[in-house]
Amino acid sequence: MSTYQQTARRLLANNYLIVPIHPGQKRPMGANWQNARLSAMDVPRVWANGAGIGILCGVGAFPVYAVDIDVTVPRLAVDLERWCDKNLGVTCCRIGRAPKRLLIYRGEVDGIRKRASANWFDPAIEGPDGKPIEHHVEVLGFGQQFVAAGIHPDTQAEYQWVDAWGGVEDCNAAELPVLTVDGIVALCDEFERRAAALGWTRKGGATADQATNIRCGSDSAPPAPSTSVLKNPTSGSAPAETQGRVGTRTYPLSADY
Repeated sequence: MSTYQQTARRLLANNYLIVPIHPGQKRPMGANWQNARLSAMDVPRVWANGAGIGILCGVGAFPVYAVDIDVTVPRLAVDLERWCDKNLGVTCCRIGRAPKRLLIYRGEVDGIRKRASANWFDPAIEGPDGKPIEHHVEVLGFGQQFVAAGIHPDTQAEYQWVDAWGGVEDCNAAELPVLTVDGIVALCDEFERRAAALGWTRKGGATADQATNIRCGSDSAPPAPSTSVLKNPTSGSAPAETQGRVGTRTYPLSADY
């Protein structure tokens, strides 16, 4: 049995809905992948040729949503992760191309579609193509997926779960912190507040409401930390809400993953 087949079985046992990913890509295999409901019996056939593994978002008994911190400034990416730990709940963290990172949560309801902040950029910095480097945060939802295991197309290295719990293979979807709509709003607000404080330029001119399709006022208070938190891997008990992952792990900045 291949490593991906073993991983697929563990993810299914942990209540995730999974789909095959084209090797070395982020794109799911099959035209109807959003409606795939694979079981352990499908694993030998579907993962026979090195396909990666994606987790479906926004569906199922324990709908998973993914906070994608699409920020290439290391300190800001880390600070946003810390904010999520404190305000949304301590959870699993995946890195593909550092310092970008992805955090996963369980939704209070299913069917929530993607929400995103506006794009911001530092006018003093250009990418290799001479264009500004844009940054944003988004929450992947219904009709989407994220790669849980596979090769990143840019780094040509395996995606890594860098949290203390060992990632989704060792975390049941039922145990993930609960993400609310208010939490999504607060996350978008927080990113935009920090980007503006850095003197960055907001691309386009879309309002925060338009960017998220839900109210995203600048005076939104952060949500209370989720009462559903992952168990402390060292003690086996649930950590205090105020503890968060800041005190239990480091926040990697290196791209050497």
